[in-house]
Amino acid sequence: MPIIQPSEKDSKNRGILITIYILLILGAVTQIFPFLWMLSSSFKDNIEIYKLPPKLIPPRPTMVEFQFNAPEGATKKQLEADAVLASFYLLQKRPDVKEVRTKFFAHGKLVYELDAPQFQAKKLWEAATVSKATERQDWIAGAGGISKELGGRFYPDGKNIEPTPPPAKQSELRVVAAEVLTKADLASTPRSILVGRSFSPIFDSYRKAYTALGEMPISRFFGNSLVVAILSVAWQLLVCSLSAYAVSRLVSPAWGRVLLLFFIGTMMIPGMVLTIPNYLILKEFPFRSLFGIPFPHANLLNTFWALILPAGASGFAVYLFKGFFDQLPMELLDAARIDGATEMNVFTKIAMPLSKPVFAVLGIMGFMGSWNDFMWPFIVIQKKELWTLMVGLYQLQNSAGEPNIVMASLVLGALPVILMFVFFQQYILEGIVMTGIKG
Repeated sequence: MPIIQPSEKDSKNRGILITIYILLILGAVTQIFPFLWMLSSSFKDNIEIYKLPPKLIPPRPTMVEFQFNAPEGATKKQLEADAVLASFYLLQKRPDVKEVRTKFFAHGKLVYELDAPQFQAKKLWEAATVSKATERQDWIAGAGGISKELGGRFYPDGKNIEPTPPPAKQSELRVVAAEVLTKADLASTPRSILVGRSFSPIFDSYRKAYTALGEMPISRFFGNSLVVAILSVAWQLLVCSLSAYAVSRLVSPAWGRVLLLFFIGTMMIPGMVLTIPNYLILKEFPFRSLFGIPFPHANLLNTFWALILPAGASGFAVYLFKGFFDQLPMELLDAARIDGATEMNVFTKIAMPLSKPVFAVLGIMGFMGSWNDFMWPFIVIQKKELWTLMVGLYQLQNSAGEPNIVMASLVLGALPVILMFVFFQQYILEGIVMTGIKG
């Protein structure tokens, strides 16, 4: 059997193809690296972010565990006070320690334990401290409430957990922790100090971001953005699909071209130019008077309607819909009309089911545009409880100031859009391809 040698042209094409793939991979890495760096920084503390050389994979945060022998007949209140003092003194002295665990044993059984993450403990000791001079007394007085906030667990009958023997190898952090316990002057007797790593503090920046705006958690802004995005997409698809169907099938070709040029012309107007007119319209919607006659109107500012209604006017969506509707066979639509279907039935039962790709692509693109919109919600929504996620993140970044919290908030804002594109990219590509096909 003769061996077919690859031609010089095939080798040249293969080289071009390899070059294209390499360039695409480099472009993809260039695009995704800033997000990976942002994601990595959101898991670091503020000291680690500025370390050189920088590390893409964040190290696991340092954790210290104190194990004590509880005094004979110790009460829950005494154990809470000892746990709070040991945790707070160490976290104050060593900011690189992100979590302190305290365990108290009596007769070989665990009777009390407390986990104190740094970001929570700092808020609690600042709230409990009246003055630096009375710091110790203030912490002891508030130990019960602090223990409850941190989820301290008391076991009156004891819990069958064996204490860990002290490690043979000494470390600088264990020496510092021992000095802290001496300064704390606790009623309990230290039996071992363990130094390790913990996964839990890695997510501290996200916990801080969640509560950084006080009484209004970031989940509220997520919900607001979700409601606005879904309703905006539904409104835009309804208005633009009906408009495009009318231009495509219900008017003469000459008028269709004129109307299409009008819709395309609206795409040439910068969005910022329309900001003031839209603001004034929504302030007195639909208008204050008609030919000098007073007309009922309402102020839609500081409502979700101010974000939803402007989304219905999209020249691009009408253009894309019309291109798709033009491809539908006229014979199919005429057959439905002959069978007695109304024009609305033709649209809803024939045109819409056949247009799923374009509905999908415009729905996804509209959702991403609404989700990422910042300037318009920032202008028309002043009530804090109605802020969208982008406005909430802007305020959070201004108030937080810590780089890892800012990075965490940016990841939270970008993640839904990234996930939507990953899961629905097939529909996006299918819609774009099909709208570009001309039959």
